Amino acid sequence: LFTVWIGIAIGRAVRDGRPLWPHALWGYALAVGAHAAWNGSLAIAAPDPDTGEGGGAVVLAFVIPLFIALFVAVVVALVKLGRAERRRFVGQLPFLVRRYDLSPVEQQWFAGWPQLLAARRALPRRARRRFDAVHAALARLALLQRRLADADPAKEQALADQLADARRRLAQLS
Repeated sequence: LFTVWIGIAIGRAVRDGRPLWPHALWGYALAVGAHAAWNGSLAIAAPDPDTGEGGGAVVLAFVIPLFIALFVAVVVALVKLGRAERRRFVGQLPFLVRRYDLSPVEQQWFAGWPQLLAARRALPRRARRRFDAVHAALARLALLQRRLADADPAKEQALADQLADARRRLAQLS
């Protein structure tokens, strides 16, 4: 619940082609702040060792709703980021089809999230990792192409080679 903010911040930096350290520090600050609030609330709620009186009402009235809201915020952030990333990938599919000569079947597989999940489920269990490798290679290429200013031909070629290898290995099982 706390360290997820570091991952979200780094993921956004990678997605946007920005430097990692400022974003990682921002995520770290959020994680530390949320964890400190949690630990502080437990310290406030703990019974006094001398009197036995405690702040249990504080936990019920303030801390539990606060952390339920924090949990909901994490879930909402992850769902929104995932949806946005899938939309961007599908939006780049026509480019990926042309650039990397995807077959009509592959175009159908990656045309949308429901199609991708259905295609993956339809494969034999032993082929699913290879399908995932094709998807991962395409996703990396889509991310690289989104940041055209940083596009490194050597990196693109390495990723294109990974895609070709993943496609070949998947075809061997079909």
